[in-house]
Amino acid sequence: MSERTSVCPDLSTIHEFLGALSHELRGPLAPFYNGLQILKLKGVDSEISREILALMERQLRDMTGLLDNLLEVSRLVRGRIALRHDHFDLGRLTRVVFDEVTAKLLPNRVHCSLQVPEEPVWALGDAVRLARVLSTLLHNAVRFTDAGGTIIVRLESDASEHKAVLQVRDTGVGIEKERLLNLFHSFPSAGTDSVRHSASLDLGVTFVKTVIEQHGGDVRVASEGHGRGTEFTVTLPLQGEPAPVTANSPLPDAAADRHLRILVIEDNRDSAESLRILLSACGYEVHVSFTGTDGVKAAQEKRPDVVLCDIGLPGLNGYEVVSELRRHAETASARVIALTGYGADEDRRKAKLAGFDLHLVKPVEPRVLEEILAHSEPAA
Repeated sequence: MSERTSVCPDLSTIHEFLGALSHELRGPLAPFYNGLQILKLKGVDSEISREILALMERQLRDMTGLLDNLLEVSRLVRGRIALRHDHFDLGRLTRVVFDEVTAKLLPNRVHCSLQVPEEPVWALGDAVRLARVLSTLLHNAVRFTDAGGTIIVRLESDASEHKAVLQVRDTGVGIEKERLLNLFHSFPSAGTDSVRHSASLDLGVTFVKTVIEQHGGDVRVASEGHGRGTEFTVTLPLQGEPAPVTANSPLPDAAADRHLRILVIEDNRDSAESLRILLSACGYEVHVSFTGTDGVKAAQEKRPDVVLCDIGLPGLNGYEVVSELRRHAETASARVIALTGYGADEDRRKAKLAGFDLHLVKPVEPRVLEEILAHSEPAA
Protein backbone atom coordinates (compact mmCIF):
# COMPACT_ATOMS: atom_id res chain seq x y z
CA MET A 1 0.00 0.00 0.00
CA SER A 2 1.48 3.32 -1.00
CA GLU A 3 -1.03 5.82 0.31
CA ARG A 4 -0.06 7.78 3.39
CA THR A 5 -1.92 7.50 6.67
CA SER A 6 -4.72 10.06 7.04
CA VAL A 7 -4.14 12.50 9.88
CA CYS A 8 -7.02 14.95 9.32
CA PRO A 9 -10.33 13.10 9.68
CA ASP A 10 -13.55 15.10 9.76
CA LEU A 11 -15.49 15.59 13.00
CA SER A 12 -18.16 13.02 12.17
CA THR A 13 -15.46 10.41 11.56
CA ILE A 14 -13.73 11.27 14.85
CA HIS A 15 -17.07 11.03 16.67
CA GLU A 16 -17.73 7.61 15.17
CA PHE A 17 -14.22 6.45 15.98
CA LEU A 18 -14.42 7.60 19.60
CA GLY A 19 -17.75 5.85 19.98
CA ALA A 20 -16.26 2.63 18.63
CA LEU A 21 -13.19 3.04 20.84
CA SER A 22 -15.35 3.58 23.94
CA HIS A 23 -17.30 0.44 23.10
CA GLU A 24 -14.11 -1.59 22.68
CA LEU A 25 -12.57 -0.34 25.92
CA ARG A 26 -15.73 -1.23 27.83
CA GLY A 27 -15.96 -4.63 26.15
CA PRO A 28 -13.27 -6.37 28.23
CA LEU A 29 -14.63 -4.85 31.44
CA ALA A 30 -17.83 -6.91 31.41
CA PRO A 31 -16.18 -10.38 31.46
CA PHE A 32 -13.51 -9.02 33.82
CA TYR A 33 -16.19 -7.81 36.25
CA ASN A 34 -18.16 -11.06 35.89
CA GLY A 35 -15.00 -13.03 36.58
CA LEU A 36 -14.40 -11.12 39.80
CA GLN A 37 -17.93 -11.87 40.99
CA ILE A 38 -17.50 -15.57 40.22
CA LEU A 39 -14.21 -15.73 42.15
CA LYS A 40 -15.96 -14.18 45.16
CA LEU A 41 -18.50 -17.02 45.28
CA LYS A 42 -18.03 -19.68 47.93
CA GLY A 43 -17.29 -23.19 46.77
CA VAL A 44 -15.81 -22.30 43.37
CA ASP A 45 -13.57 -25.22 42.45
CA SER A 46 -9.97 -24.79 41.30
CA GLU A 47 -10.70 -25.71 37.68
CA ILE A 48 -13.30 -22.96 37.30
CA SER A 49 -10.97 -20.52 39.06
CA ARG A 50 -8.18 -21.28 36.60
CA GLU A 51 -10.59 -20.85 33.69
CA ILE A 52 -11.84 -17.50 35.01
CA LEU A 53 -8.31 -16.23 35.67
CA ALA A 54 -7.27 -17.17 32.13
CA LEU A 55 -10.31 -15.33 30.79
CA MET A 56 -9.48 -12.22 32.81
CA GLU A 57 -5.88 -12.30 31.62
CA ARG A 58 -7.01 -12.48 27.98
CA GLN A 59 -9.34 -9.52 28.43
CA LEU A 60 -6.64 -7.49 30.16
CA ARG A 61 -4.24 -8.20 27.31
CA ASP A 62 -6.87 -7.10 24.78
CA MET A 63 -7.41 -3.79 26.56
CA THR A 64 -3.68 -3.21 27.02
CA GLY A 65 -3.03 -3.92 23.35
CA LEU A 66 -5.74 -1.49 22.28
CA LEU A 67 -4.35 1.28 24.48
CA ASP A 68 -0.80 0.59 23.29
CA ASN A 69 -1.85 0.82 19.65
CA LEU A 70 -3.79 4.03 20.33
CA LEU A 71 -0.68 5.68 21.78
CA GLU A 72 1.63 4.30 19.11
CA VAL A 73 -0.62 5.42 16.24
CA SER A 74 -0.83 8.89 17.77
CA ARG A 75 2.97 9.15 17.81
CA LEU A 76 3.43 7.53 14.41
CA VAL A 77 1.10 9.81 12.48
CA ARG A 78 2.80 12.87 14.04
CA GLY A 79 6.28 11.59 13.24
CA ARG A 80 7.13 11.47 16.96
CA ILE A 81 8.63 7.99 16.96
CA ALA A 82 12.27 6.91 16.75
CA LEU A 83 12.87 3.40 15.42
CA ARG A 84 15.90 1.31 16.33
CA HIS A 85 18.03 -0.19 13.56
CA ASP A 86 19.46 -3.48 14.74
CA HIS A 87 20.22 -6.71 12.87
CA PHE A 88 17.92 -9.52 13.97
CA ASP A 89 16.61 -12.88 12.76
CA LEU A 90 13.04 -12.33 11.59
CA GLY A 91 12.46 -16.09 11.66
CA ARG A 92 13.34 -16.37 15.33
CA LEU A 93 11.24 -13.32 16.17
CA THR A 94 8.27 -14.85 14.32
CA ARG A 95 8.58 -18.12 16.25
CA VAL A 96 8.78 -16.34 19.62
CA VAL A 97 5.74 -14.13 18.98
CA PHE A 98 3.74 -17.02 17.52
CA ASP A 99 4.46 -19.21 20.55
CA GLU A 100 3.58 -16.45 23.03
CA VAL A 101 0.29 -15.49 21.38
CA THR A 102 -0.94 -19.00 20.68
CA ALA A 103 -0.03 -20.25 24.15
CA LYS A 104 -2.09 -17.53 25.83
CA LEU A 105 -4.99 -16.98 23.45
CA LEU A 106 -5.72 -20.21 21.66
CA PRO A 107 -6.27 -23.05 24.15
CA ASN A 108 -8.08 -25.74 22.12
CA ARG A 109 -9.92 -23.06 20.17
CA VAL A 110 -8.35 -22.44 16.78
CA HIS A 111 -5.93 -24.57 14.80
CA CYS A 112 -2.66 -22.70 14.22
CA SER A 113 0.11 -23.45 11.77
CA LEU A 114 3.56 -21.86 11.59
CA GLN A 115 5.83 -22.15 8.56
CA VAL A 116 9.26 -20.54 9.01
CA PRO A 117 12.56 -21.34 7.24
CA GLU A 118 15.18 -23.20 9.25
CA GLU A 119 17.95 -20.79 8.22
CA PRO A 120 18.00 -17.23 9.63
CA VAL A 121 16.05 -14.51 7.83
CA TRP A 122 18.10 -11.41 8.54
CA ALA A 123 16.37 -8.05 8.77
CA LEU A 124 17.39 -4.59 9.95
CA GLY A 125 15.09 -2.54 12.11
CA ASP A 126 13.16 -2.17 15.33
CA ALA A 127 12.61 -5.75 16.49
CA VAL A 128 10.35 -4.69 19.37
CA ARG A 129 7.89 -2.85 17.15
CA LEU A 130 8.05 -5.49 14.43
CA ALA A 131 7.19 -8.08 17.08
CA ARG A 132 4.15 -5.96 17.93
CA VAL A 133 3.25 -5.87 14.23
CA LEU A 134 3.05 -9.67 14.14
CA SER A 135 1.34 -9.80 17.53
CA THR A 136 -1.30 -7.32 16.32
CA LEU A 137 -1.99 -9.32 13.15
CA LEU A 138 -2.25 -12.55 15.16
CA HIS A 139 -4.57 -11.00 17.76
CA ASN A 140 -6.86 -9.73 15.01
CA ALA A 141 -6.87 -13.15 13.34
CA VAL A 142 -7.79 -14.77 16.66
CA ARG A 143 -10.51 -12.25 17.37
CA PHE A 144 -12.25 -12.67 14.03
CA THR A 145 -11.92 -16.46 13.69
CA ASP A 146 -14.54 -18.70 15.28
CA ALA A 147 -13.74 -21.88 17.19
CA GLY A 148 -12.67 -24.62 14.82
CA GLY A 149 -11.15 -22.18 12.35
CA THR A 150 -7.56 -22.05 11.11
CA ILE A 151 -4.79 -19.46 11.28
CA ILE A 152 -1.64 -19.88 9.20
CA VAL A 153 1.51 -17.82 9.69
CA ARG A 154 4.08 -18.19 6.92
CA LEU A 155 7.47 -16.51 6.56
CA GLU A 156 9.41 -16.83 3.30
CA SER A 157 12.76 -15.46 2.19
CA ASP A 158 12.83 -14.26 -1.43
CA ALA A 159 16.55 -13.88 -2.16
CA SER A 160 16.02 -12.90 -5.81
CA GLU A 161 13.86 -9.92 -4.76
CA HIS A 162 15.90 -9.27 -1.58
CA LYS A 163 12.81 -9.31 0.59
CA ALA A 164 11.12 -11.29 3.33
CA VAL A 165 7.41 -12.07 2.98
CA LEU A 166 5.32 -12.63 6.10
CA GLN A 167 1.69 -13.77 5.73
CA VAL A 168 -1.00 -14.14 8.37
CA ARG A 169 -4.06 -15.91 6.96
CA ASP A 170 -7.25 -16.84 8.78
CA THR A 171 -10.52 -18.56 7.91
CA GLY A 172 -12.58 -16.05 9.88
CA VAL A 173 -15.38 -13.62 9.10
CA GLY A 174 -13.49 -11.81 6.35
CA ILE A 175 -13.64 -8.18 5.23
CA GLU A 176 -16.12 -6.82 2.72
CA LYS A 177 -14.65 -5.28 -0.43
CA GLU A 178 -15.96 -1.79 0.38
CA ARG A 179 -14.21 -1.91 3.74
CA LEU A 180 -10.90 -3.00 2.23
CA LEU A 181 -10.58 0.31 0.40
CA ASN A 182 -10.42 2.31 3.66
CA LEU A 183 -8.85 -0.23 6.00
CA PHE A 184 -5.46 1.45 6.31
CA HIS A 185 -6.70 4.83 7.49
CA SER A 186 -6.17 5.81 11.12
CA PHE A 187 -9.91 6.42 11.66
CA PRO A 188 -12.87 4.41 10.33
CA SER A 189 -14.75 5.94 7.43
CA ALA A 190 -18.14 7.33 8.38
CA GLY A 191 -20.98 5.01 7.52
CA THR A 192 -18.96 1.80 7.25
CA ASP A 193 -20.88 -1.30 8.27
CA SER A 194 -18.43 -4.11 7.69
CA VAL A 195 -18.62 -7.39 9.55
CA ARG A 196 -14.95 -7.13 10.41
CA HIS A 197 -14.94 -3.56 11.71
CA SER A 198 -13.78 -2.28 15.06
CA ALA A 199 -11.69 0.46 16.61
CA SER A 200 -8.99 -2.05 17.59
CA LEU A 201 -8.78 -3.34 14.03
CA ASP A 202 -8.50 0.20 12.63
CA LEU A 203 -5.78 1.16 15.11
CA GLY A 204 -3.98 -2.14 14.68
CA VAL A 205 -3.72 -2.07 10.90
CA THR A 206 -2.73 1.62 10.93
CA PHE A 207 0.07 0.78 13.36
CA VAL A 208 1.13 -2.17 11.18
CA LYS A 209 1.12 -0.14 7.96
CA THR A 210 3.08 2.78 9.36
CA VAL A 211 5.76 0.69 11.07
CA ILE A 212 6.27 -1.48 7.99
CA GLU A 213 6.49 1.53 5.69
CA GLN A 214 9.09 3.12 7.97
CA HIS A 215 11.13 -0.06 7.55
CA GLY A 216 11.02 0.27 3.76
CA GLY A 217 8.39 -2.43 3.30
CA ASP A 218 4.71 -2.58 2.58
CA VAL A 219 1.56 -4.38 3.72
CA ARG A 220 -1.38 -5.68 1.71
CA VAL A 221 -4.67 -7.24 2.72
CA ALA A 222 -6.93 -9.58 0.76
CA SER A 223 -10.34 -11.05 1.49
CA GLU A 224 -13.07 -12.54 -0.66
CA GLY A 225 -15.73 -11.12 1.60
CA HIS A 226 -17.98 -12.19 4.46
CA GLY A 227 -17.13 -15.62 5.84
CA ARG A 228 -14.21 -16.12 3.45
CA GLY A 229 -11.29 -15.26 5.73
CA THR A 230 -8.55 -12.63 5.48
CA GLU A 231 -4.89 -12.61 4.52
CA PHE A 232 -2.38 -9.91 5.51
CA THR A 233 0.92 -9.91 3.61
CA VAL A 234 3.89 -7.94 4.94
CA THR A 235 7.10 -7.50 2.94
CA LEU A 236 10.40 -6.27 4.41
CA PRO A 237 13.85 -5.80 2.87
CA LEU A 238 16.29 -8.63 3.49
CA GLN A 239 19.69 -7.84 5.00
CA GLY A 240 23.00 -9.63 4.78
CA GLU A 241 24.20 -11.74 7.67
CA PRO A 242 25.66 -9.46 10.36
CA ALA A 243 29.34 -9.64 11.19
CA PRO A 244 30.12 -11.93 14.14
CA VAL A 245 30.21 -10.21 17.49
CA THR A 246 32.95 -10.97 19.99
CA ALA A 247 31.62 -12.65 23.06
CA ASN A 248 30.98 -10.40 26.01
CA SER A 249 30.90 -11.42 29.61
CA PRO A 250 27.78 -13.51 30.24
CA LEU A 251 24.95 -12.06 32.21
CA PRO A 252 25.03 -13.03 35.86
CA ASP A 253 22.93 -16.03 36.73
CA ALA A 254 19.64 -15.30 38.41
CA ALA A 255 20.36 -16.14 42.03
CA ALA A 256 17.20 -17.36 43.64
CA ASP A 257 18.66 -16.91 47.09
CA ARG A 258 19.75 -13.28 46.58
CA HIS A 259 17.75 -11.11 48.95
CA LEU A 260 16.78 -7.82 47.31
CA ARG A 261 15.05 -4.99 49.12
CA ILE A 262 12.52 -3.30 46.86
CA LEU A 263 10.72 -0.01 47.38
CA VAL A 264 7.53 0.65 45.40
CA ILE A 265 6.54 4.32 45.11
CA GLU A 266 3.03 4.48 43.64
CA ASP A 267 0.05 6.68 44.49
CA ASN A 268 -2.54 4.22 43.19
CA ARG A 269 -2.98 2.08 46.29
CA ASP A 270 -4.49 -0.91 44.51
CA SER A 271 -1.63 -0.92 42.02
CA ALA A 272 0.97 -0.55 44.77
CA GLU A 273 -0.50 -3.23 47.01
CA SER A 274 -1.00 -5.74 44.20
CA LEU A 275 2.63 -5.23 43.13
CA ARG A 276 3.76 -5.66 46.75
CA ILE A 277 1.87 -8.94 47.03
CA LEU A 278 3.27 -10.18 43.71
CA LEU A 279 6.88 -9.33 44.53
CA SER A 280 6.59 -10.63 48.09
CA ALA A 281 5.33 -13.93 46.70
CA CYS A 282 8.54 -14.07 44.63
CA GLY A 283 10.59 -13.85 47.82
CA TYR A 284 11.58 -10.19 47.81
CA GLU A 285 11.45 -7.80 50.77
CA VAL A 286 9.03 -5.11 49.61
CA HIS A 287 8.13 -1.72 51.07
CA VAL A 288 5.52 0.69 49.69
CA SER A 289 5.13 4.48 49.72
CA PHE A 290 2.20 6.37 48.24
CA THR A 291 3.77 9.83 47.69
CA GLY A 292 7.05 11.01 46.27
CA THR A 293 8.01 12.72 49.52
CA ASP A 294 7.31 9.61 51.59
CA GLY A 295 9.18 7.54 49.02
CA VAL A 296 12.37 9.55 49.43
CA LYS A 297 12.12 9.24 53.22
CA ALA A 298 11.50 5.49 53.01
CA ALA A 299 14.45 5.07 50.65
CA GLN A 300 16.78 6.81 53.08
CA GLU A 301 15.51 4.62 55.91
CA LYS A 302 15.21 1.24 54.16
CA ARG A 303 18.09 1.69 51.67
CA PRO A 304 16.48 -0.45 48.95
CA ASP A 305 18.43 -2.22 46.22
CA VAL A 306 15.72 -1.45 43.66
CA VAL A 307 13.15 1.35 43.54
CA LEU A 308 10.07 0.99 41.31
CA CYS A 309 8.79 4.54 40.97
CA ASP A 310 5.75 6.04 39.25
CA ILE A 311 6.17 9.40 37.47
CA GLY A 312 2.92 11.17 38.31
CA LEU A 313 3.11 11.32 42.10
CA PRO A 314 1.79 13.73 44.73
CA GLY A 315 4.41 15.73 46.60
CA LEU A 316 7.55 15.10 44.58
CA ASN A 317 7.01 13.67 41.09
CA GLY A 318 9.05 10.72 39.85
CA TYR A 319 11.72 12.87 38.21
CA GLU A 320 12.21 14.79 41.45
CA VAL A 321 12.28 11.56 43.45
CA VAL A 322 15.09 10.00 41.40
CA SER A 323 17.01 13.29 41.52
CA GLU A 324 16.78 13.27 45.32
CA LEU A 325 17.84 9.64 45.52
CA ARG A 326 20.90 10.30 43.40
CA ARG A 327 21.93 13.25 45.60
CA HIS A 328 22.23 11.24 48.82
CA ALA A 329 25.03 8.74 49.41
CA GLU A 330 22.77 6.16 51.11
CA THR A 331 20.46 5.88 48.08
CA ALA A 332 22.71 6.88 45.16
CA SER A 333 23.62 3.31 44.22
CA ALA A 334 20.05 1.96 44.16
CA ARG A 335 18.70 0.81 40.81
CA VAL A 336 15.76 3.13 40.11
CA ILE A 337 13.20 1.99 37.55
CA ALA A 338 10.38 4.16 36.23
CA LEU A 339 7.13 2.17 36.26
CA THR A 340 4.60 4.47 34.63
CA GLY A 341 1.75 4.92 32.21
CA TYR A 342 3.77 7.51 30.28
CA GLY A 343 5.40 5.64 27.41
CA ALA A 344 6.27 8.14 24.68
CA ASP A 345 9.84 8.44 23.42
CA GLU A 346 10.03 11.89 25.03
CA ASP A 347 8.99 10.35 28.36
CA ARG A 348 11.78 7.79 28.09
CA ARG A 349 14.29 10.53 27.27
CA LYS A 350 13.20 12.61 30.27
CA ALA A 351 13.40 9.58 32.55
CA LYS A 352 16.95 8.85 31.44
CA LEU A 353 18.01 12.47 31.89
CA ALA A 354 16.45 12.55 35.36
CA GLY A 355 18.55 9.57 36.46
CA PHE A 356 16.32 6.50 36.02
CA ASP A 357 18.16 3.30 35.11
CA LEU A 358 15.23 1.88 33.19
CA HIS A 359 11.80 2.95 31.93
CA LEU A 360 8.90 0.45 31.98
CA VAL A 361 5.34 1.12 30.83
CA LYS A 362 2.38 -0.23 32.83
CA PRO A 363 1.26 -2.94 32.93
CA VAL A 364 4.49 -4.90 32.97
CA GLU A 365 4.53 -8.65 32.41
CA PRO A 366 5.52 -10.31 35.71
CA ARG A 367 8.09 -12.49 33.91
CA VAL A 368 9.71 -9.38 32.43
CA LEU A 369 9.88 -7.68 35.81
CA GLU A 370 11.21 -10.84 37.44
CA GLU A 371 13.97 -11.13 34.83
CA ILE A 372 14.99 -7.50 35.44
CA LEU A 373 15.04 -8.00 39.20
CA ALA A 374 16.94 -11.29 38.88
CA HIS A 375 19.80 -9.39 37.25
CA SER A 376 19.79 -6.52 39.73
CA GLU A 377 22.70 -6.38 42.11
CA PRO A 378 22.22 -5.55 45.80
CA ALA A 379 23.11 -1.94 46.49
CA ALA A 380 26.53 -1.31 47.93
